[in-house]
Amino acid sequence: RQKSFLFAGHETEIGSAALVPLGQGAELGFLVIGSADKDYFHPGKSMDLLGRLGELVAVALTGRLSGVAQPSRKESEL
Repeated sequence: RQKSFLFAGHETEIGSAALVPLGQGAELGFLVIGSADKDYFHPGKSMDLLGRLGELVAVALTGRLSGVAQPSRKESEL
């Protein structure tokens, strides 16, 4: 049921998943990553890299949402 919500149309392909909070208390939502391997994501697995990725995505999103981020080259050329 949760997989249907998170991976609509692909839930049968997902064996395990990780939900990475974005921002303090997941205020920006979650980065959801799935694997066909049912044992790939599990409670005992170190998630340091995913945690750091979540921090970086949150910073980028916060910048974009607040208009602070620099426009990409394509955007600035328009």
